[in-house]
Amino acid sequence: MNEQCKLQNSVLRKPEDRSAEDQYLLNLVEQTHPQVQVACVLAQAFALMVRTRNAPALKPWLQEVSSSGVPELRTFAAGIKRDQAAVLAALTYEWSHDYVA
Repeated sequence: MNEQCKLQNSVLRKPEDRSAEDQYLLNLVEQTHPQVQVACVLAQAFALMVRTRNAPALKPWLQEVSSSGVPELRTFAAGIKRDQAAVLAALTYEWSHDYVA
């Protein structure tokens, strides 16, 4: 696994599931630039929202991303807004990936 993938996994992983090495790397990267830290915090908040299926948190998260100044997350948020009903449904209802005959 290359370093970029390893870092992405570290950002999105539950804090308690990160190794000491992953946490150290994440801390170093977050210190490089304030915008990087903001991006990491927002990405972690999104991952937690999805894991806990916290649909009410979506709107405030989108607002925070819009004012964050992180262009990549703003683009991601714009995509979510375009299909917000589907995203809210995914955060609200249980889904099954089992075969349906």
